[in-house]
Amino acid sequence: MRTKLILLTLLSILIVAKSNQNQATTIETLAKTHLGGKYSWGGTTPKGFDCSGYTQYIYKQVGINLPRTAYAQSKIGRPITDKSYQKGDLLFFLTDKKRGIPITHIGIYLENNQFIHAASSKKGIIISDLNRSRYGSLLVKATRVLTQEQQEIFYPIIFTAKLKEAIYSNSRVIFKTKTKTKKENNSSLSKLEQAIKSDTKVILP
Repeated sequence: MRTKLILLTLLSILIVAKSNQNQATTIETLAKTHLGGKYSWGGTTPKGFDCSGYTQYIYKQVGINLPRTAYAQSKIGRPITDKSYQKGDLLFFLTDKKRGIPITHIGIYLENNQFIHAASSKKGIIISDLNRSRYGSLLVKATRVLTQEQQEIFYPIIFTAKLKEAIYSNSRVIFKTKTKTKKENNSSLSKLEQAIKSDTKVILP
């Protein structure tokens, strides 16, 4: 019980330290955890995403519900007409005119003209450059679904499944201290340390 109390205190400290992380950066972090992942037509989970299933999944992690298709998602948010794209904006493309709809592909803008997207079954989830790929000429629309407040600050939900497993597991949890009174002070935090130090850190719901 004492160990769990210590862990909860530690997590409280962590959330305060992370509270200045904006939601756009959180979206970028979440999106990049799936970089190199599998593309699957109609896919909406990490087992396989299509382009709109990917954006829908990423935004859902931060409490933003998007429609299912790229075309429907293009109708959400505020249009950006001056190319002043910001991290977390949605970019929409017409990659297949044969489908008879104005939007057939979507990606998430990162920065420096780069965006991340579930590109194709051959390439999977990749980062592309608008100036150095065919996508620059296929871009037809961009929207911003984040409010200014969400771009400035975001309070993450810290209790991930991985973290809960670490907290409630039978693994020994030993904290390092500056003053080594016991040999075991050199031990790692096992599953807890892995969860906290992982790329997903403690920001996923």
